Amino acid sequence: MALHILLITLGSAGDVHPFVGLGLELRRRGHFVTLATNAHFQSLIENAGLAFAELGTDEQFHQLISNSDLWHPIKGLRTVFEGALLPMIRPVFDLIARERAREPVLVVSHGIAFGARFAEETLHIPNITVHLAPLVFRSLYQHPVYQGMPMADWMPHWLKRAMFRLSDMLVIERVMRPPVNAIRREMNLPPLRSVQGWWNSPGRIIGMFPDWFAPIQPDWPAQLRLSGFPLFDQGDRLQLPADLEQFLAGGTPPIVFTAGSAMRHAADFFHQSAIACQRLGQRGLLMSRFPEQIPADLPPQIRPVIYAPFSLLLPRCAAFVHHGGIGTSAQGLSAGLPTLVVPLSHDQFDNAARLVRLGTTQTLPRNRYRAPKVAAMLRQLITDPHYTQSASAAAGRMAKTNGLHLAADLVEQSIPAVDS
Repeated sequence: MALHILLITLGSAGDVHPFVGLGLELRRRGHFVTLATNAHFQSLIENAGLAFAELGTDEQFHQLISNSDLWHPIKGLRTVFEGALLPMIRPVFDLIARERAREPVLVVSHGIAFGARFAEETLHIPNITVHLAPLVFRSLYQHPVYQGMPMADWMPHWLKRAMFRLSDMLVIERVMRPPVNAIRREMNLPPLRSVQGWWNSPGRIIGMFPDWFAPIQPDWPAQLRLSGFPLFDQGDRLQLPADLEQFLAGGTPPIVFTAGSAMRHAADFFHQSAIACQRLGQRGLLMSRFPEQIPADLPPQIRPVIYAPFSLLLPRCAAFVHHGGIGTSAQGLSAGLPTLVVPLSHDQFDNAARLVRLGTTQTLPRNRYRAPKVAAMLRQLITDPHYTQSASAAAGRMAKTNGLHLAADLVEQSIPAVDS
């Protein structure tokens, strides 16, 4: 049955690209799809042929990513919540209410789009919660990795529970619960004892990652289903720029360095990266949408890149250095590249730990990211068969499934609930 499906996501390109890919697959199956997110991504969405609904302005997007606290391991959560998530609760709720007034609609929302849960709870509009990374799923078994919260698998469950409670009291619930409960009071809803868990739809949760990356744990939500990584970066629609093609064809495979599509505070990262390439005698590509971060006088063997689809670029490279965002991590796995991950905040530490378990990756704290150390680690990653073979094996696993197709299957399985 064809239906209007409203996709809602907040965040950077890593949060938007998976929903564009999912929207295209759902449209291919005959559904009408609207994708709601920040206006910064309007052209991307409309050029893909999807309907667009605005949640926040381009100016607000750039104001948020210009705040260096966004990437702070402690301040990052409050910065994201107060700067991006809390202001969008009402707009998301109102958008869903308007769309539902016109026709039946199925909502598929990023877990951080809390307004979708308010709409599901008060207006009884069907919602599927999507999580792109496994960090949000706590477990007393194989637990996520949180920055600043050392926890080992051998620890007894009572101790892990105590540590989770402490992190809630000091950070997570302390930041989110009071303002969320204030909105609930305005809507005559009972207060929440915990925002975590509530942000998941009771009907269906989709985890957009494979079980070999993050195996389902016994205490994860029963309504959770995994789809695999949602690989989408416009690689089927774009080509590599001619000058980049010429560079790639003109020598040995380079090392690619990126600090993330929304990172505006990585000048030292790129400076150290360029020096590391020179120490190795390797060619390099420094990728950033903000050219002011790139060193001004690069040697010919190191080139800046504003944007290139990873699916087209990475298979032609020797190694990959990145921040550990879940979408970037998935592209590195798909390309079969050994990687050096330099995490800063949010889900990046947990993603990095899971990549290390796969044998494809080494990690390095940002405050220790210095050219001699980086060069030594990259030399090992490129030459040690442990990393190259593990990376090749991961690429083989990636090739066996299509995460976007599986996610669309899971969405369509929920369609009968719309009319029930």
